Amino acid sequence: MKKIAFGLIVLYALVLFIAPGLNAQETYDISNYFPLDVGNTWEYDARKAVSGAEGVEELAIMRSSIQGPEMLNAEEVVVLEENDRGPWLYLASKPEGILLYKTRYMDHYDLIEEPQFLFYPKSLGVGQEAKHSTSIKSYDLSNNLIAEGTLELVVRLEEVKDLTVPAGTFNNCIKLYRSISTKTGKGNMDFTEIQWLAPDTGKVSGQHTIAISNGNSINFQEKFELKSAVVKGNKIGNIKKSEEPVQAEELPKIEEPSKIEESPKVEEQPGTEVPIKTE
Repeated sequence: MKKIAFGLIVLYALVLFIAPGLNAQETYDISNYFPLDVGNTWEYDARKAVSGAEGVEELAIMRSSIQGPEMLNAEEVVVLEENDRGPWLYLASKPEGILLYKTRYMDHYDLIEEPQFLFYPKSLGVGQEAKHSTSIKSYDLSNNLIAEGTLELVVRLEEVKDLTVPAGTFNNCIKLYRSISTKTGKGNMDFTEIQWLAPDTGKVSGQHTIAISNGNSINFQEKFELKSAVVKGNKIGNIKKSEEPVQAEELPKIEEPSKIEESPKVEEQPGTEVPIKTE
């Protein structure tokens, strides 16, 4: 009887020792999937559609690059230039994740995040999501205040798998759902995005929708796939000058502009919420 009791005690101790490991969930360091090294460049095949104004659907080459570094309010930041002509995102990697300090739009005005906006959380596991909100102020280039408002973010990691795009096959890509909502006295904007990020590479595929309401309603939708890149000095894909026309069959057909719906509101999803602590 004593042997049986001793055996049960040993078994119980083993369960207590092993169980935490069984419940542990693998998390993914987002900074490894969004490299901010100065000199990084990416080139994408993209398909765009606009509705609410003059309906347009077109193929395009989309480019992004990391520039800098620069000093902004005593903080060293790098500048992510999107689409050759902006917007320009002023970013820095911090212990809590990748922070956004300022956004400049087409040399017209600056959007200042106060406090800094959590562009990407430090890490997430599959099914986990992070939420963050901050206040924003919009200034013209003469530093005159134009508008004030709020910004809210939801980021959720939905899946991990290998992915093949024109630049090649990338292993262990993470699928992120991102929703950003801004509200100011000048109008509202809802941005929703599905993006696939590859380790030590960055965004390799995705699609996003922007719905703007400022008296007129405009919906903009874009799908993109990585064509080539230079990341940390390493060449990825077919590095060429981009005079070549983009072949329509390379990208999936997107809805006619008139059928593009407004960005859906974020609803609660099952999974573990990761609280984000801000200063």
